[in-house]
Amino acid sequence: MLKVEDRQDRFRRSAASGWLAQRARDSLLLEYEQEGLASPILTSHRLSDLGHGVEGVVNLSAGGQIHRQPPDFVKEAVRRAVDEGHFHYPGVRGDEDFRLALSEKLARENKIAADPATEILPTIGAEFAIDGTMRVLVNPGDDVLLIEPDYACFEPLIRTYGGNAIPVLLRDTPDGWVFDPDDMRRRVTPRTKLFCFSCGNNPTGYLYTREDLEAIAEVAQEHDFFIFSDEEYEKLVFDGKPHLSIASLPGMAERTITAFSFSKAYSLSGMRIGYVVGPAKIMDHVYNVIRLSIQAVGSLSQRAAMAILKGPTDAWLREVVVDLERDRDFAVDRLNRMPNVRVHRPVGCYFFFARVEFGIPSWELAEYLLKEARISVISGHNFGRSGRNYLRISGCVGRQRLSEGLNRMEQALARLASRW
Repeated sequence: MLKVEDRQDRFRRSAASGWLAQRARDSLLLEYEQEGLASPILTSHRLSDLGHGVEGVVNLSAGGQIHRQPPDFVKEAVRRAVDEGHFHYPGVRGDEDFRLALSEKLARENKIAADPATEILPTIGAEFAIDGTMRVLVNPGDDVLLIEPDYACFEPLIRTYGGNAIPVLLRDTPDGWVFDPDDMRRRVTPRTKLFCFSCGNNPTGYLYTREDLEAIAEVAQEHDFFIFSDEEYEKLVFDGKPHLSIASLPGMAERTITAFSFSKAYSLSGMRIGYVVGPAKIMDHVYNVIRLSIQAVGSLSQRAAMAILKGPTDAWLREVVVDLERDRDFAVDRLNRMPNVRVHRPVGCYFFFARVEFGIPSWELAEYLLKEARISVISGHNFGRSGRNYLRISGCVGRQRLSEGLNRMEQALARLASRW
C-alpha cells in the first residue's frame, strides 16, 4: 500500500532532478512554499492518499452531482448507440450532426454565432478546452490575467506553458463577492496575452453581471488580449438570474474562447464530453492539439450529448435546479451557524467558499476534517493564494450526504473551537 509521504517525497526528488521537464516542475506550484503556503498540487495528492485510508468518508468535495443519474432518455440513447455500433474513430472534429446541434444551441441560448465546420470542437469535458487554449496561446513569459479565487486547474496550466499567472481578486465583502474592473485594468501589462475566468465562478458561486462582462470586454479590446471563459455551470444558475456569455457581446467573438460541458448539469461527468467554441484561426490549432494528443472524443459520449441537445430536457433540468437551490439554502444556513464560519449564498454554481478561521491554514484544516470528522472538503488555497482561510464545500452531493457531512463538520469545528 502506498504511504502518504512516499508520493510527496517522489515529487520533491523529481522536482530537484535534472530529468524532469521545466514545465512539469512549474506545474507543481512549489513557489507557494516560499510564501508560507503549501503547494496546492502536493496538498491535493496528500489529501487524496490520506482519504484512501479513512473508512466511511462523506464526500463534500465532489465537482459533480454524484447522487443523481442522467435523464432516462440519455441512457437509452447510449444503449441505442451501442446497438448501432458506435465504437470507431469519430474524427477529430466529431460527428457533423453533433456540431450542427451545438451551433444551433449556441445561437439560441448563448447568442454566439459559430460555424459548426470551423469554430466548434468537441472536447473531453471542459478541462481539455482549457489545456488546448493554453497550449495554443500562451508563450513563456506571457502574462495571463486570472480571477482569484478561480478554478483550481487554471494556474497550474498557465505555469505549465510558461505563463505568468497575474491575479485579479474577487473581494470578499460583508454583502458578498465583488468583482472590481479597475483592479483588472491595473493588472494589465504590455505582456498580457489572455484573461481567464469561470462564469459562474468556481469556487465562490459568484455570477458575473452584464456590467462586469462589458467592463472585461472593454479592457480586452482596449489592450488587445484574448479571453478564455469557462461556462461549465451555465445551466445551474440560481434565483432566476440570467447567464450571459461574454462572447455574445459586440466585438468579443473574435477574441473569446468559450468552454462548455455536459458533465455538471446533466450528471454526465463520467462520459467526459464538452465542447469549445472560438475563432476559426484559433480552433484550427486546437484541432491539432486534439489530433496529436487524444485523437478524438468518444462516439458514445457524443451520442449521449446529442440526446440532451435534441431531447426533452427542460422539465428535468428545472427540477434539478430547484432541488440544488433548496440544498444551497439549507447548507448556507447551516454553515453560517457554525463557529467561526462565514459563507455567502452562491448564485452562479453550487459550491460554497466558506471562510473558516481558527488560526489554521486551510490545507491543515481540510486534513483535520478528513481525519477527525471523516469528511472531504477542498482547501481554499487550491483556488489561489487568497484562499488560505477558506474551504470549498460542494452543494451537489444530495441532501442526505450534505446533511450528514455538515453535521460532522459542525461537531469537529466545535471541538476545535473549544481548544482555540
